[in-house]
Amino acid sequence: TNTIWPIRFRCMSCHTEGTPQSKKLVDEHGDRVAWFRSAGPEATLEYLRKSRLIDTDNPEKSLLLRKPLGEVKHGGGIKFVKGDQGYKAMRSFLEDYARIVKTRYTDAKALPTKEGELARFGTDIWLKLANTPPAWGDKLLQVSIYAWDEKSKAWETEPIATSDRVVWGKGKQWQHNLTLQAAKGSQRATLWEKGRPSIPLGRYQVKVYVDADGKLSKDWKASMSDDNYAGQVEVTSVWSEGYGRMTIVEADRVRK
Repeated sequence: TNTIWPIRFRCMSCHTEGTPQSKKLVDEHGDRVAWFRSAGPEATLEYLRKSRLIDTDNPEKSLLLRKPLGEVKHGGGIKFVKGDQGYKAMRSFLEDYARIVKTRYTDAKALPTKEGELARFGTDIWLKLANTPPAWGDKLLQVSIYAWDEKSKAWETEPIATSDRVVWGKGKQWQHNLTLQAAKGSQRATLWEKGRPSIPLGRYQVKVYVDADGKLSKDWKASMSDDNYAGQVEVTSVWSEGYGRMTIVEADRVRK
C-alpha cells in the first residue's frame, strides 16, 4: 500500500474497475484491463497474483512495468520512464514480491524495512509548469513542495508533496498529479489515512530538479540531488482536485 497504491493515479482512469473508461476498454479487451480492483489494494494484489502481469523470475520484465514504459504495446502510452517515481515504486514492489514468492524472505521479520520511510498518498491534485525552457525539454523533472509553517515563520524541512515526469516536447510544459507524503504516525499522515488526502490553502515553496544528464535512467535507484537543482518558486494555491482545475505556474518564475 505504500509503493504502487499511491501512484495509481498515473494509471487508474483506464485500469480501475468500474470507471467509465475502464468499462469501455473491458468491453473491447476483456477484464484483464481493470487490474486496479474497486475493493482496494488487497483485492488488487490478489488479482495481480493470479494474472500474467508479474514475472517472478525476471521482475524487471513484468508486463506491469514494461507496458507503462512503452517497451511493449500499451494503449495508454508511456506512463513511466526508467528511474522516475512511478518506475521506482513499481519495480521495488515487483522485486520484493518475487523474493516473497521465491521464499527468500522466510518470515515477516525478514521483509525489508526503510528507516524513516514516509507514508505516501496518491491524489488527483495537479501542478503544471507552463512554458518551460528548451533546456528542460524531454528531461525528467521533479518537484518537491514545501509548506509554510506559520508558527515558526519558516518553510517545513520535509516536502508535503512531490511528483515527477518528463517535460513535454523540447521544453514546452510539465504537468502531473501530486503524491502527498508525511512521517508515518504523524498527525498529518493519520488525518490523510482516515479521510481524503489534500493540501490546504496556503503558501508553498516549489523546488524544481531536472535530470539533465539522464543519471536516473542509467541507475534506477539513484535520486535527484543538489546537482539537479534548477530553482524554486513560491506559490499560493487552493490545490483543487481534477485535471481541469490544476495549479498553474509560469516556469520563468523559477529562480535559483
